[in-house]
Amino acid sequence: MTKRKDRSTHKSRLPKYFAGSTSETESFDPSVEDWKRFEETLGVQLRDHDRATITEIVENYIDWAQVEIDAPTVHDVLRSLDRFSRAAMALGVLLVETEDRTLSDAQRWALASAGWNMRLSTEGRHTISSLSEGLIAFFNGTQGSIAEIKQHTQEGDLVSEGDAWISLIGRLWNLALARGWKPSASKGQRTSRLGSHSRFAEFIYALQECLPQRLRRYAASKESLAKEILRARKMFGVQSGFDGYFTLTSGDQVAPESK
Repeated sequence: MTKRKDRSTHKSRLPKYFAGSTSETESFDPSVEDWKRFEETLGVQLRDHDRATITEIVENYIDWAQVEIDAPTVHDVLRSLDRFSRAAMALGVLLVETEDRTLSDAQRWALASAGWNMRLSTEGRHTISSLSEGLIAFFNGTQGSIAEIKQHTQEGDLVSEGDAWISLIGRLWNLALARGWKPSASKGQRTSRLGSHSRFAEFIYALQECLPQRLRRYAASKESLAKEILRARKMFGVQSGFDGYFTLTSGDQVAPESK
């Protein structure tokens, strides 16, 4: 775990594995004042379909960013599977030794007592024999999961924390281009005659104020934010074909509106 400059914590960009969605639910619901601030930063009037597209992009980010944050690293998942596998193997060996009567009297009595209590607690549905079969199936299952995860890792089909951010910036940037909003991010330099930061960076800064705290990225300063926007935009061009994760919606590719 490392510290961001804005004092929020985040995990490293090690490959992560997720088999389901996050249990938390967050939504993007800007107020009327928020939308006005977005328009002021972009210097445009947002139509209904512009707002709908922005909302779709941001909610997609919220969904995937939560999964990225909550998902364990591949290393931790593989380590846990290996431990479960070893435990199943050890218990399976113990059961085999019991059948061969190579255990001491104390070990046999202890196992017999555990088996009897297991029958009582499960109303006779499970026995030592059924446990042995279940252990074999569980061991095979863990080995299959380990092989599958390693295969996904080799093929690059896993994500790292921060990929959703790249998608957010890339899609919003492409939307701005399509609408003719002329996005730019100048590493925080004061570029306009009014002495403000680039409009797109100002827009992202304002937009993130409507996000849950843990989903905000590089919010410590507009300078660092602009720098990361440029980096994300470049990376988005490389990663946009990743299994639909970064697939653009039709709204991202709408032709610029006529004035």
